[in-house]
Amino acid sequence: MYATLFLLTSALAAPLDCAPTAHFASGALSAPVIRHFERRDEDDYRRANWERFCGQLDRAWAEYRNAGSTREAF
Repeated sequence: MYATLFLLTSALAAPLDCAPTAHFASGALSAPVIRHFERRDEDDYRRANWERFCGQLDRAWAEYRNAGSTREAF
């Protein structure tokens, strides 16, 4: 009798028009993952260094283009 009750309860526990969400699976059926950056200071330091490096490259390329993009300018 209890087996029938448990089977009926488990069959009707989820609404009939939608499938239950599987939070353990990766992909479309999983819950979204919110990433927390625990090393934010280190990440900010790396970002600042990268932006500084890109700025140096932009200035160097601007000088190269302004000089006429010749072998001598390089």
